[in-house]
Amino acid sequence: MNNLQKDLELAQTLSGKALDEFLMQIKGKYTSSEDKKVITEFMMKRADELLNQMGEVEKKLDELSVREQLNNDLEILPLSYIAKHYFNKSSSWLYQRLNGNPVRGKVYKFKPEEIKILNDALQDIAKRIGALSIS
Repeated sequence: MNNLQKDLELAQTLSGKALDEFLMQIKGKYTSSEDKKVITEFMMKRADELLNQMGEVEKKLDELSVREQLNNDLEILPLSYIAKHYFNKSSSWLYQRLNGNPVRGKVYKFKPEEIKILNDALQDIAKRIGALSIS
């Protein structure tokens, strides 16, 4: 069993084809029911760790995505106008969500319905600006 633990620890350092080949070796080498139980527990723990990491990455992408998508145009957007007229909120409320600033220890991000409101606001403003003409 000690060798199995060492092999499983070594497996954590591998990736891609090397990992696939090594896992096939482990599968053929350790065949007892106790070994299979240890391997299964290891794989389940590793899968949970990877899912947690993916969740954290996804959360970071969600937080960054609105800010990143607006980054180049952020200076020309009337954010206080958008906050007041489309969300009925303060400009600081909108900036907190755009920048991911913590409020009372919690980082707030846009809810899906708020993303829709923001998209609608941007489209509405674009149409209004596009229709402007000075004679």
